[in-house]
Amino acid sequence: MLQYRLQPVGNFRCDCATGADFCDAFVTSTDSSYLLAFLLTANHEAAERCFVAALDQAFKPMPFSRSGPLRG
Repeated sequence: MLQYRLQPVGNFRCDCATGADFCDAFVTSTDSSYLLAFLLTANHEAAERCFVAALDQAFKPMPFSRSGPLRG
């Protein structure tokens, strides 16, 4: 039987993404994100709405706790 043992990770930090991180992700991947939206919708207008909705959603405040995001 295979046994799995967790290895300690030294100096591990878990930081939350900031608004600036999301902004940077959208700026650096605008073309590929829009292309993905277009490939999923096969419609330029729907792809634009999808992309803008994702951008709006990314900047909405999301309540969270140490155990993870709160869904509601």
